[in-house]
Amino acid sequence: MIQKCPGILFLSVLHLNPILSVLYLNPTLNEREDIQKKTFTKWINSQFTKAKRPTITDLFVDLRDGERLLSLLEVLSGLSLKPEKGRLRVHHINNLNRALEILENNYNIKLVNISSNDIADGNPKLTLGLVWSIILHWQVKDVMKNVMEDLGQTNLERTLLNWCQMSTQGYERVDIVNFTTSWRDGLAFNALIHHYRPDLFNYRDLLTKDSHYNLNYAFHTASERLGIDKLLDAEDMNVDVPDKKSVMTYLMCLFQVLPHTSMPARNANTNGVSEIVFSPASGGNFSSEVDIGLVNYRDKGLNASE
Repeated sequence: MIQKCPGILFLSVLHLNPILSVLYLNPTLNEREDIQKKTFTKWINSQFTKAKRPTITDLFVDLRDGERLLSLLEVLSGLSLKPEKGRLRVHHINNLNRALEILENNYNIKLVNISSNDIADGNPKLTLGLVWSIILHWQVKDVMKNVMEDLGQTNLERTLLNWCQMSTQGYERVDIVNFTTSWRDGLAFNALIHHYRPDLFNYRDLLTKDSHYNLNYAFHTASERLGIDKLLDAEDMNVDVPDKKSVMTYLMCLFQVLPHTSMPARNANTNGVSEIVFSPASGGNFSSEVDIGLVNYRDKGLNASE
């Protein structure tokens, strides 16, 4: 009788199962999926909580019957969308078909290779893709659409990145070039908040703290003082390459709130900022770009008292 070594047997299983093989050889894919699942679940629950509706616990399970998906679309769109209450798969598929048709026909959301069967099966990748499409549409529609139109800009990522860069320009140890590694140590989040609300904390105090502290501080401050739900956790960010979509989701929520809660930065040189700041709330007949915080006038070498 021939006995196989457990290691050889496991490699054989990987050879026969390409999906398992990809996850085993590249565990970051699975890690990224887990982080997206957590962030997207929190985003959905944020919408449900505001509307005083029951929240979900497992994104890949709770959307399978289509009822919670229709409920989410009710909250986001204001439409009345009563689901079929049957327990059979055909009822679930009908609910999901209705939800997908509304997204495509009413809101022109392109759902490439995403079907009702995929969501009913709890397909992780395609369920995440569906929710990401929903997040993008409603965050852009409700928050960034007018801004992008005013700037003649059609690229969401570029608009959001430019806003982050300009709002944090001059902050010590902050250099935002992407939506992943630039945010790992937490300083960029804090700088973004501090630019619009310098009254909340002294930025320089954070320069001696570690990444975990700074991340938690930013998320706690945004939650307690700005009313922004804590969609991210420090442990999810303090990795080699944080998940881009999760970071963008959180930043779009910050974008939604910060331009409307801004105030002029004062004594900026004592808070770790080397340039003078004119933020949206500082008054004056500025252009639309300045009014929304996309352009800040800063002169290196000047402090706020000059």
